[in-house]
Amino acid sequence: MGGAAAAAAPTETPIASRSATITPAELKRDLYAFADDSMRGRETGTPDAVRAATFIANRLAVLGLEPAGDSSFYQRVPLEREDIVATTRFSVDDGGTSRALALGRDLLPLTTLGLGAYTRLDTQGPIVFGGYGIDDDALGRHDLRGLAVQGKVLVIVHGAPAGADSAARAKYDAEGYLSVLLQQVLPLRPAAVIVLMTPATREVFDEAGPSLLRAVSIRTGAAAPTKQMRIFPMVLLGLAAPGSPLLPKDWPADDRAQELPGTFSGHVETRRTPVTGYNVVAVLRGSDRRLRDTYVAFGAHLDHIGIQSGMTPDSIANGADDDGSGSVSLLAIARAMRVLRPARSVLFV
Repeated sequence: MGGAAAAAAPTETPIASRSATITPAELKRDLYAFADDSMRGRETGTPDAVRAATFIANRLAVLGLEPAGDSSFYQRVPLEREDIVATTRFSVDDGGTSRALALGRDLLPLTTLGLGAYTRLDTQGPIVFGGYGIDDDALGRHDLRGLAVQGKVLVIVHGAPAGADSAARAKYDAEGYLSVLLQQVLPLRPAAVIVLMTPATREVFDEAGPSLLRAVSIRTGAAAPTKQMRIFPMVLLGLAAPGSPLLPKDWPADDRAQELPGTFSGHVETRRTPVTGYNVVAVLRGSDRRLRDTYVAFGAHLDHIGIQSGMTPDSIANGADDDGSGSVSLLAIARAMRVLRPARSVLFV
């Protein structure tokens, strides 16, 4: 009986014993270095991202992995950065007085709504307030019904109205509902759409700000979009705050759809700059000669969003979770795989 029990006892597999070389202490050590303030947020296309790539490449070299980039471990990625520049202007003119709205603090422009869907950079028109843009029998709201929108600057609020139950709040406060709002109002052919966030949805505004003011995309070599290519209305994000000239005077008590006094003017200027990003690529050759020409791939991204002025508790977006944790996990996997020597080759990117 005792011999049978001993024979049936589970034994530690080679994979389990070797993967035990990945320890929390090791992951913490690497993550604290990779997401340290000295990396300055590893913004794409900057020397800080290059420094992060060098950190990863040096670790892989020490492990003895083969470089597989186009320049040792580095794979160059041609990118283009589009900055919204300070000469961008927004204002509301009402009866001879003009109130400026600040880029970044008050309004953020979306210069594209997707691949090839470019928005206009200049607009002017009377302001019409569309409430929450909701069409909901249960809430008794049909905010845009009968509202003349074409050729006007439409302001809508992204969020659940007062008195909404938990199900309605979950729906209308969701980040994804912003896309629903835009899909509803763009076919109405407004001169511009301004979406204002409530305290429940302002995280969308805060998180979108850096990428909207300084967007990075693959460099295709194509010329900048012409005015004729920009067929969609200007789209702006902002914050719903009492006293804003983009809201009814008695907001939030007065949230009815209505025409507002004044004319909105917007002018967005951009600057396009070619930059280079870097992937780090390495190969651990498989141990089986028949299988080593097939690959198992692991990937993570080493860049983040850099320094974000005005953020709290400090301005450095360290990117420990996005995606520092993934990057250092790949280093740990590489260390374990080097001992394990899998049959197939392993590609780390």
